[in-house]
Amino acid sequence: MKTKFKKVLVSERLPEGGQNVIVISGDGKSGTCYFLRGLWHGQKNGEPKYWLEEVTDNEEEMSELIHHISETMPSGSSLQEKAQTLLTKLKTKES
Repeated sequence: MKTKFKKVLVSERLPEGGQNVIVISGDGKSGTCYFLRGLWHGQKNGEPKYWLEEVTDNEEEMSELIHHISETMPSGSSLQEKAQTLLTKLKTKES
């Protein structure tokens, strides 16, 4: 299973306690930090502004589903047009 990291603002949500996370400070410096009981331990670059959350990368499966919708919907239908638009965006992103 592929994963990717999502940048999360510390002010919006904190990681679950008892884990090491990658953090980014306000000046852009990164490092690892242990988060436990609402405190950051081992941070040497100032207070973290962001932390990176590892999430499942479903992009490939979603792309396949959109491609299937694009091929099976009647030509000119709004759903088929939206699927084509999303496929174009994905192809542009890959380039």
